[in-house]
Amino acid sequence: MPGKTRYPVFIICFIIFILLWEKPVYAQLPVLDKKISFTFTNITLVSALQAIQNKAGVKFSYNPELVQPERRITMRFNNLPLREVLIQLLNDPTISIREIGNQIVLYRGDPSQIPTEPNQHLVQGKPQIVIPHTKKIPDTVYVYQLDTLIINRTDTILRMITLTRYDTIRIVDTVFIEKSKPTQKAGKEIIPNFEKNSVKHRKFLENNGFYSGIYFEMLTGSANYKNTSSGNDGYLQLMKDADAGPLFKFSAGISAGYDYHAVGIRSGIGYTRVGEQFKYAFQVQTGGGFETDTVEKFYTLSGIDTTWFYITDSTWITKDSKKYSYQNPNSFTYIDVPILLKLRFWQSEKAEIYALGGVNASFLVSVNALHINPADINDVLQTGKSDLNPFLISWQAGLGTAMKLSSRSGIIAEASYRSVTTSQYKDIPIDKRYGLFGVKVAAYIKF
Repeated sequence: MPGKTRYPVFIICFIIFILLWEKPVYAQLPVLDKKISFTFTNITLVSALQAIQNKAGVKFSYNPELVQPERRITMRFNNLPLREVLIQLLNDPTISIREIGNQIVLYRGDPSQIPTEPNQHLVQGKPQIVIPHTKKIPDTVYVYQLDTLIINRTDTILRMITLTRYDTIRIVDTVFIEKSKPTQKAGKEIIPNFEKNSVKHRKFLENNGFYSGIYFEMLTGSANYKNTSSGNDGYLQLMKDADAGPLFKFSAGISAGYDYHAVGIRSGIGYTRVGEQFKYAFQVQTGGGFETDTVEKFYTLSGIDTTWFYITDSTWITKDSKKYSYQNPNSFTYIDVPILLKLRFWQSEKAEIYALGGVNASFLVSVNALHINPADINDVLQTGKSDLNPFLISWQAGLGTAMKLSSRSGIIAEASYRSVTTSQYKDIPIDKRYGLFGVKVAAYIKF
């Protein structure tokens, strides 16, 4: 019965047509645009991705450190595209999402710069690994490393915009290559991070940079005296003779500086004491002669003239002599602020020798001293701050050596000479300046 069989045949042909017509439409729909619905309650991100992977039939490829897989989430999605679901789950605008075949790759960077060959596909996120798409995966694969590598070596490596490495690996589903933090864009050179860990860079830090330390310096030498005006030669000689010898002179404080290759600069603050032993003696004599006194006087008239007559008496006065002696350790204390330049002219891994020079500013703190009165040499006065210049400038030059105890610490030994360029006295009519040799020891730490 032909009339009875037309409808079933027609229906079967229509169903087959619909199935064949629907299949390419779904095949063309990107996986990231498929809409899904999920409810996640206090689960880890990796568990959520696994649930999506099972339901949507896709595979995720990512670096676990990139997405914080142990982060716990509570979210609900109702009929949203997979792309939007992943954006909300990851909650990191720096993470990009790319669909390659049936695989979703999570990465930072721009994979469009990754070179691919015909018939090859991406099987791992950044760093990217491409494997020829053949029936049998060969042992040799091509690894394109476009990011900065972590290299625990100090040898020089080749600079390349794209580093291509050929290696032999076992056939596995997933291949991981360690990458540095923070991630850089593809195509960056690998040499900057390498130099930070290189031997050359480490030695630069050991021999250069900021340092600070404490020091102690013994000072030897005496003051030089000069006239400031004519007619003071006698007073100048008395002041020179009153300088009876050296007083213990020293300087102690902290210093800080910066070295860069062969040059450096140093400053600091120190407490300095200078001075000398003051010793002055003189003698005052009185008497040693006759003293005549008038006992009586009268006059007579002779004509129109008056004549005076004197009756005197003489007394011998015994000679008297008094001695005076003054002694005092004259000391002057200052706060020193040096500014010195340093020049290395020899250096090894354990020591260096250098020259240094510059200026030193000294600010008067206290004084305990005596001086001869310029108006009366038979008198001695206490020296006050008003008699002295409150600020002195001196130049300084010397040689030094530094010896390392470790990569960040060491000791310093220096010998130097300093000469004051201005007079110590302000209101006393002589010019007094110190010229001092110093031997310094110090300990330092590098930062």
